[in-house]
Amino acid sequence: MTTPSDPLSRVRAVMSPAPGGDAPSRRRRDEDDLDAAPPADPDAPARDGAPPPPATPAEPTEPPAADAGAPVKADADGADASRADRSSALLASGLGLLGVGGAASVAVAAAGGSSSKPPVAEVERPKPETPKPERPEQEQPGPEQPKPEAPGPEQPKPEGPKPEKPESESPKPEQPKPEQPRPEQPRPEQPRPEQPKPEEPKPEEPQPERPKPEEPKPEPEQPKPEGPKPEQPKPEEPKPEQPKPEQPGGTDPEPNPDVPAPQPRLVMDTGVSDHDGITSRADVQVDALLGSGRWRYSLDGGESWVAGSGDRITAAAFGADGRKDLIVEQFDAQGHRSVSSRLSFELDTQAPAGLAPSAPANGWLGRDGDIHVGRLDRDAHWQYSLDGTTWRPGTGGGLRGAEVGQEGEQQIWLRQVDLAGNASEASRVTVNVDLTPPKGALIRLPVDPPIDGPFTTAPHMKHGTIDVAAMDGWAYSWDGQSWLTNADHGRSVSTAGLKDGAHTLQVRQQDLAGNVTITERSFTLDTVKPVAPTVQLVNDTGYWNNDRITSDGTLRLGKLEPNAEWWLKVTVNGKEYYQGGKGHTITTADMGLPAGTAGQVEVFVQQVDLAGNQSLPAHFQFELYVQSAVI
Repeated sequence: MTTPSDPLSRVRAVMSPAPGGDAPSRRRRDEDDLDAAPPADPDAPARDGAPPPPATPAEPTEPPAADAGAPVKADADGADASRADRSSALLASGLGLLGVGGAASVAVAAAGGSSSKPPVAEVERPKPETPKPERPEQEQPGPEQPKPEAPGPEQPKPEGPKPEKPESESPKPEQPKPEQPRPEQPRPEQPRPEQPKPEEPKPEEPQPERPKPEEPKPEPEQPKPEGPKPEQPKPEEPKPEQPKPEQPGGTDPEPNPDVPAPQPRLVMDTGVSDHDGITSRADVQVDALLGSGRWRYSLDGGESWVAGSGDRITAAAFGADGRKDLIVEQFDAQGHRSVSSRLSFELDTQAPAGLAPSAPANGWLGRDGDIHVGRLDRDAHWQYSLDGTTWRPGTGGGLRGAEVGQEGEQQIWLRQVDLAGNASEASRVTVNVDLTPPKGALIRLPVDPPIDGPFTTAPHMKHGTIDVAAMDGWAYSWDGQSWLTNADHGRSVSTAGLKDGAHTLQVRQQDLAGNVTITERSFTLDTVKPVAPTVQLVNDTGYWNNDRITSDGTLRLGKLEPNAEWWLKVTVNGKEYYQGGKGHTITTADMGLPAGTAGQVEVFVQQVDLAGNQSLPAHFQFELYVQSAVI
């Protein structure tokens, strides 16, 4: 008998029993031989790339259960078939060098050598074998499997004593040939291994998952040189990190009190005061900087930072107008951070609109007159200049002539300045300045003497007319009341309508420049006559105390008003004497009588108040004699 050269025939020869021999005993011997063969089995799948699971299904179906001779009665042919299946699986794993096709042929041969009953069920048994769904993966290296077919002739060595089996069983493999399509049917049914998918141990196989990260993934990444290129810009991110002080985040060290804090300040606070925090120039000087180290500043509350340069922050860094909140920090040479310093101010670079000043209509500006500056912006102030260069602060709503200080034709510039110090365009006005007021008016009362004034006395007077000498356009006022023009009075003012008492007449004059002069005169209006005074002798030297015979002609007056005057008329021996005076006593000398005058004396006396009102005359008579010496 010749040894078949076809691998399939070799397998069939191995699986076929020797003629005339005991098949079960030989099968047991074969199993015993195969038990010694397993050490070579795991090496073959490692070389061929076949997965090891095919060897595992053989372990649970061990032959001892059949050898023990259990009382269970089973079909001998079925038992032989199951043993043949186990041996065929072992042989298939041992003959992995033959490739997937060879292993499949062995399984087919095993199925053909058994009875016709089990083949279908035994073909289904390999279904739970998970390697079958992996076989399509092995089919890719299938063309590489012919390479291990070279050592195939080495395996016939154990088959050497079994060449006789294929002769008698050679017709038997012809029967499974029509059955070969049946194992091909389960190949499309290989998705049935989805049944083992619920078997969690099989998905536990991370081994197929490991090859996924096994550098095949970087292999497609290798053709993507562009992939690392975007990764290279990732290290380019440190470029924004170069201004790391701009985005310190939580990486900055805690402030160190030993590092001096920088001191920011405005280079020029152009507001109304030097420290009001309102300016039109945002340049900031940073003081107290360390010689070594660095500093930075932020304008958004510390969200982003800008590296400082020198010791100033230019106005351009602050952008548009509005409120600015500046934070400044510095780091010493060791990277220690100082406490933050803050500076807040209002930036306003917009100049206000120009003024619209208005000068007096006649072009004259007096001491108290003014040039109205017009409407100012809110919180703005105005300035004026007499040469267009030197500016002075203005007050009120306009410029007075007294502030100009120079008479004649003058050119005056005016402008407004807002809180930030922004000045508007200057507006120019030309005016004639007159700072000299007119001469005062002359007021003459009815009781004044007939000489030229001016008079400053405040006499009592009765109703009458008051003369006024003043320039055209003068006006008058009684006791500080409203001003009245002199249109209806010409050059005088009447006291008609005034009540008795003290009064003041004011006369106002105003020139073209608006300069005003006010002259006034006070008086007491008294229209009531005083009472007649009383008259009596001071010393009645006659026999009786009231006989009006006396050698002393001194008289005493009574009921005189304060500061009143008296007038009298004296007649002696047909001769009249007139006198006037003040006081309560009148001597013969006051009466104008010569010394040694004697005779009957008749006196008429009346008092005159300060207003010139005269009382009725009082009459008094007495006899005056000359006292002779007593011997």
